[in-house]
Amino acid sequence: MNLTEARKQIGYCSSYERLRRVCELCNRMKEDDWLVLLGENWQACDNNAFFIDFILEKSPVRFREGPIREMMTEHERKVLDDLPDPFHIFRGCFLGVNHDGCSYSLNRSVAKWFASHLAKMHPTAPAILRCGVVNKKDVIAYKDGREEYEVIIRECRIIEDIALDEREWPVLGDI
Repeated sequence: MNLTEARKQIGYCSSYERLRRVCELCNRMKEDDWLVLLGENWQACDNNAFFIDFILEKSPVRFREGPIREMMTEHERKVLDDLPDPFHIFRGCFLGVNHDGCSYSLNRSVAKWFASHLAKMHPTAPAILRCGVVNKKDVIAYKDGREEYEVIIRECRIIEDIALDEREWPVLGDI
């Protein structure tokens, strides 16, 4: 299947079906085309955590080292190239629930917003701001759609987990 045909199939998927369908197409496409498709659709999905094991262990991502340029636009590649090595990243999450995910932000306020946005789903788990440092060789891709300044990583060094309370949660318009 070529990239144009795959885009047509993905276009009909909801944000919860989209990444599942991208993963299903993995073995039916050329490797570079599939990576482009994954990059184009990553931020249009609402359940990335459910598919990260497949992406890291069974897709072409597992054979690549360093940032996967096919997953990024030219602008995103430039932003990543211009960052120092290593650089700081932030994740708004919940201790014991989703604290070890692969999606971080370059922006601390965006990360805090994710914790506040997801608080209703995890009312008993403590909200935290996870602060880390990542080497560029451990970055899968940088995505700046939706102004999330998202860094998708393989691994990082956690520096600090900061407990968050509701008084610290930003409003989306304040970011």
